[in-house]
Amino acid sequence: MSNKNDNKFGLQLRAFRKARGMTLAQLAAASNISTANLSKAENGKISPTYDVLEKLARGLDISFSDLVSEQGPASQAVASPAAGRISVNRGDFATTISTDQYDYTYLSADLKSKKMVPIIMRMKANAIESFGDLISHGGEEFLFVLRGIVDVHTEHYETIRLKKGESMYLDSSMGHAFIAAGKSDAEILTVATEPVDMTSGPLRGGK
Repeated sequence: MSNKNDNKFGLQLRAFRKARGMTLAQLAAASNISTANLSKAENGKISPTYDVLEKLARGLDISFSDLVSEQGPASQAVASPAAGRISVNRGDFATTISTDQYDYTYLSADLKSKKMVPIIMRMKANAIESFGDLISHGGEEFLFVLRGIVDVHTEHYETIRLKKGESMYLDSSMGHAFIAAGKSDAEILTVATEPVDMTSGPLRGGK
C-alpha cells in the first residue's frame, strides 16, 4: 500500500464493508491484511495496490471490478450482468488510485461484474530498486505501451524492454513490475482478467 490524498476510494471501501455487515477486524482477517492498514485505506492515509485490492475484493466476496466501480455497493446483489452492455469512456467513468509504484486509472468503472479490468497505468519508478517487491495477483493481463519505454521485470524471465506501440501478455500470478526506462515518463494500457472464482456465478455469503 502507498500514501494517498484523495479519499474517494476509502469511503467506497468502507461503504462496501458496512454493506457486507463486516467489522474492520473481520474484513482484515478475510483479506489477509492488517487491521491498521485497512483502517488507513478507509481513511485515505494509504492507497492499495492492485494485489491488495484483489485481496479486499475476495474478503468482501465481490468482484474486483465491483470494488473499483463508480456505483458503489448499492447494486452489488445483482447475480449476473445484463446482456448487451457497453461503456464509452470520454474522461468520465474512471476511478483513479495512486500508489508509490503507479497511477492506476480504472476505465469503464460504471460497469460492474466485468470479466476484464481495463486500466491506464503511469509508471512512477525509474529503477527496479525503487519499486519494491514484485507484485503478483490472480488472472492474466495484456499490456500495450502508450508512451515512453517500459522495462518489464518478472520473477522467471530476464527483463523485457517494450517501446511505444509494443505489447506483451503475461500470467499475473508471476511476480512482475513495470518500470519507466530512463528518466522519461511511461504509460501503458493494461487489460487484466479476474480470477475465475471471483466472477463465476452470484455473490456468496449474501449479507
